[in-house]
Amino acid sequence: MTEKELAIRDLERARLALRRELQRSNPKAWVAQSLREHPGVWAALGGSAGLLLSRLLKAPEAANLSRDKAVPSGQKKGLFALLMGPAFHALRREALAQGASLLAQWAAQRAQRGAAKSSPQDRTTSSVSPPNDPSNPHV
Repeated sequence: MTEKELAIRDLERARLALRRELQRSNPKAWVAQSLREHPGVWAALGGSAGLLLSRLLKAPEAANLSRDKAVPSGQKKGLFALLMGPAFHALRREALAQGASLLAQWAAQRAQRGAAKSSPQDRTTSSVSPPNDPSNPHV
């Protein structure tokens, strides 16, 4: 190799080494790559951090010593709470039903795509004959 070719090869090696070093030192690129490679770990860490923060930042509940023990707590909430309990229950039930139907539709579409990919029609277009085929003159 000539000196010029050696210099070009050394320059390319130096460029690659510099690119690798920059990727390692760039936290944004490192986090993006880590998110792509380990999404489950990041989701678990995010959930754990959120739970920890919610527990730490939550104000401690003060003891309510002046509460009237003679009146049941269900009557203290008022008409709004009385109406919102069944409403939230109905909304939750409807949301679960809608979610289940969407999941069933998605699973059916996924199954149809999988069946279409491995359909026997694709295999019949092959030019290879079975070994015991009487129409095959080369057996």
